[in-house]
Amino acid sequence: MSKVYVSLIEASCGELNPNKIKAEKYLKAVFPYVTREDREILLNCPVVQFNPGSVIFKNNTQNDLVFLLLTGTVEYIDSEKYIQKTINTGSLVGDTDVLTEYDYAGTFRAISYIQALQFNEDLYRFITRRKR
Repeated sequence: MSKVYVSLIEASCGELNPNKIKAEKYLKAVFPYVTREDREILLNCPVVQFNPGSVIFKNNTQNDLVFLLLTGTVEYIDSEKYIQKTINTGSLVGDTDVLTEYDYAGTFRAISYIQALQFNEDLYRFITRRKR
């Protein structure tokens, strides 16, 4: 018999959650050094939603959350520096602020409907410090 890999996100009833499948894929890409056990912890974080036009982080405000985008697109706008960037699915939002305690000069806004895995500051720092 061949060895069969069972996904971390397979539900006890055998059904798969599409968001968790995406989350697992993106977690492997963003955190290639994270152990299977640590991925399980991250996969148990809440999936949150933002409607188009919602402000995720406002300029010059302290942030204690990090989001891994599972669906949708986010826009970063810093009108004082004339910066506008698009952030796509599979990317992290808020990570720099959490790690450096630097307040963004710009605003993060949902361009489309967003689903994102949400990490709190302590968990995100714990995972990034375990880098191997």
